[in-house]
Amino acid sequence: MFKLSEKKYIPLSDVEIQCFEDDKFSTKHIHLACDSNEKCFVVAFKTLPSDSTGVAHILEHTVLCGSKKYPVRDPFFMMTRRSLSTFMNAFTASDFTAYPFSTLNDKDFKNLLSVYLDATFFPNLNQLDFMQEGHRFELSKLKDGSEKLELKGIVYNEMKGAMSSISSQADQGVNEFLFPNHTYGFNSGGEPEDILNLTYDNLVEFHRKHYHPSNAVFFTYGDIDINSIQDEIQSSVLSSFNPSLEKIEVKESEYFKTPRYGSKSYKPLSGDENNHHVLISWLLGSSLDPVDKMEAKLIESILLENSASPLAKALEVSKIGRVPSDLTSFDTYKKQMFFVAGLEGVAKNKEKEVEDLVINVFKTLVKEGIPKSIVDASLHQIEIKLKKISGGFPYGLQLLMGSMPYILHDADIIKSYDLEKSLNELKKRLTKKNYLENKLDEMFIKNSSRLTFQLIPDDQHDKKKLSKINDYISNKQELLSKVDRENIRKNSELLEVRQSKKDDPNILPKVTVNDVGKSKSYPKSKIYISNGTKKNYYKAGTNGIDYYQAIHPIIKPTFDDLKYATLFADIMCEVGIKDKNYEDIQKLQSEILGQISSNFTILRDVNNNSFKLGIKMGGYSLQSKTDEMKELINETIQNFRLDEKDRINEITKMHISGLEKSLTNAGHYFAMTSADAQMSSLGVISEVSGGISYLKNLKSLRLPDGNTDVKKLISIFQNLKNKIVIKPTSDVTVSSNDRKKVSSESDKILNQKLEDITGISLYKNDTAWLTETDVNFCAQSFKSVGYKHPDAPVLTVLGAVLRNGFLHTAIREKGGAYGSGAMQDMSTKTFKFFSYRDPNVALTFEAFNESINWALKSITKDKLEEGILNIISSIDKPSSPASEALADNNSNNNGYTQQMRKEFRRKVIETTVERLIEVAETYLTIESKKSVLSNKKFENELKSLNLEIKQV
Repeated sequence: MFKLSEKKYIPLSDVEIQCFEDDKFSTKHIHLACDSNEKCFVVAFKTLPSDSTGVAHILEHTVLCGSKKYPVRDPFFMMTRRSLSTFMNAFTASDFTAYPFSTLNDKDFKNLLSVYLDATFFPNLNQLDFMQEGHRFELSKLKDGSEKLELKGIVYNEMKGAMSSISSQADQGVNEFLFPNHTYGFNSGGEPEDILNLTYDNLVEFHRKHYHPSNAVFFTYGDIDINSIQDEIQSSVLSSFNPSLEKIEVKESEYFKTPRYGSKSYKPLSGDENNHHVLISWLLGSSLDPVDKMEAKLIESILLENSASPLAKALEVSKIGRVPSDLTSFDTYKKQMFFVAGLEGVAKNKEKEVEDLVINVFKTLVKEGIPKSIVDASLHQIEIKLKKISGGFPYGLQLLMGSMPYILHDADIIKSYDLEKSLNELKKRLTKKNYLENKLDEMFIKNSSRLTFQLIPDDQHDKKKLSKINDYISNKQELLSKVDRENIRKNSELLEVRQSKKDDPNILPKVTVNDVGKSKSYPKSKIYISNGTKKNYYKAGTNGIDYYQAIHPIIKPTFDDLKYATLFADIMCEVGIKDKNYEDIQKLQSEILGQISSNFTILRDVNNNSFKLGIKMGGYSLQSKTDEMKELINETIQNFRLDEKDRINEITKMHISGLEKSLTNAGHYFAMTSADAQMSSLGVISEVSGGISYLKNLKSLRLPDGNTDVKKLISIFQNLKNKIVIKPTSDVTVSSNDRKKVSSESDKILNQKLEDITGISLYKNDTAWLTETDVNFCAQSFKSVGYKHPDAPVLTVLGAVLRNGFLHTAIREKGGAYGSGAMQDMSTKTFKFFSYRDPNVALTFEAFNESINWALKSITKDKLEEGILNIISSIDKPSSPASEALADNNSNNNGYTQQMRKEFRRKVIETTVERLIEVAETYLTIESKKSVLSNKKFENELKSLNLEIKQV
């Protein structure tokens, strides 16, 4: 029985923390009681791998493949279609696995709770599911009649894609050497070559040991009947177990007696063959005291908050490397904290220089002291972060997941949530003389637990890795007996039967379209005109933070203006203003606001095919700083400088580096954008301003020494700057305060309106882009319709139906890709298919086409209802009050009124099977365009599909 051990109201989060503990298992249940209609649940387990076979990750996948109470093959993905959840997922971290969901619907909450509890504690763990999700061998027939042994598996391919990322390789390398023979040193997701060593028996034993009530923690959030939940946990889970005597805990990693050095090789990007990544890291103390953790974040802010911060500046302006490593930060999420700082683009044998560069920053700060203004600005940033309610991820789950390390490692739970108290305690520490300087000395200068790690470029790295895998498969094939071959064929046939089996979905609980709310409410705004600007004001619960955005017109925008526009917008807020240099401005930004940003915005005329270009300036700040924030934003757009050549060079290099890294993490986005560029004017705009073509344009500015042709860039930027109209055409403010009326509201004359972009022309050829990735990202695009067209909501439902009804099984389960989908894009007026971290190309495009045939013949009412529920849950998904207000304003700016959005939602609910077939016939049986992000080993297959081969 669960008993309340302690509780406390936390004003900052407006929740009451209630801590319960079961008297038999000592299992904790943490409930955050509040008035929110969002209801969240998480069950989490400490999962401590002792190798890099990915056992925790593959188990996370496999437990969701059927359970005792719900013996269907795929209850997790089936429930995503039978639910109104605003979030459903599972995570494998370095030392825990968590299963969270959230929903606004009471019936849905009970359904999902039942499925999640049964899946995690009573999974079937079918060996065929282990083969599908983890790894397996299959024998394929070749043209000459012989057989070829092939290696497949969803997680295997997922991790091939994940570990194609150079940043992931660097991160894993640091952890491996910083935590030798420790759970944090192993890759909990799995190293592809090590995944092959995981056996089914290993998986079952790992579940027996780790997925036990004695090793579990339950979390809930919202206005929920806590007794009914605990009764469900008691009857469905605890009653079937006895307490476990096995103690599962993360032991402290040993500190070093002397600094250590380590290295691993990697395949550099084309044209970047001498790029050494050098990372200096320190193993530090426990993260379980929230004051210590906040102190670490304060030090991180002092060192790295902006380009004027001492360590960030040293790394950015250094000539030893090209750009700072994106791993530069404190890691405070593990039980033991560590700090990493480093550079990319370092020459051979320069690691000691990087080491000296970083250490000398600390020595200087200890010797000369940290200016009070920097400490105050960093404390200001922490206060903003404590108050800010982020959008996207459900707020309740943000609170629950943020406390996960404390709770799983038996730290003080109440203290972990009382962040204002932690901040006050930190401020008391800071009153001691030279407190932070002494901390830096202790953490970094006198700390011998220091690691200098390198990723060393090796152009043959991928070939060696592939050769090793191929040799492994060849040796395996040579040793196969006749019985072995028969077993492989038999298992493949059994898996095919299992994957093709039509389970009875009614075994699972569900909500129906009848459970859907009849309408969605939207934020209300007040609109008025002042000094020629259309102003929108939203009053919302922003927790003491104000948000502001303004859109400025661009005079006579052309298609060529877009080629470097994204970088231009990135630079605007990173350079000096008037007579102040960029360092002065960066310091000022930290003192005034939490964030300042600028980006080009494309507004589509919903009544025709024209596009207007504006530049959006925005930011957020504490309410006491709102006027200063708006003044700084206005000063920025009027007077930002373009004469700081070194600064522009540094930002450009970092910008390019970030884009290159995103290729392997968001490859499906780049592939879809490339395909759309052949179909849609907005697709071309997106491609040239943020796709692979944009990256290639930027890379063309690289000089032989690795720097940028800044002179050419500044000339382009000056032309863009001259086109900006200083007075905004519209702006928006979101605040928890009432609006203050201003004297100029009677001015009804609007400023200059946004102008159309001229000179847009579509791309012509299906394209395969080659880069350094072990997997593929495929996309296929069809011309469709915009938001106002009556077919748009039906096509939107069709995307969900195709994903749920066909693509998931064909491309993920059978094909081995990590993900796939179909979607209607109202802005580009295209309907597109995509795959993510995919071992196939031709087979995937075949699956796209087969899904269309399936749609024309096999859609059922059940599949229709699942699709409608998917779309409605995404439309109704709540966000933070500020995010919802800004999203509403953005929709209005694009011509999508609240009434139009309500009508769109109504038409989604009213979609019929007949209408789905009709739009599939109309839009998906015509000409399409393809694009793939791939690698050189697929070149012949790509050419056979008539794709034009291009190097990224």
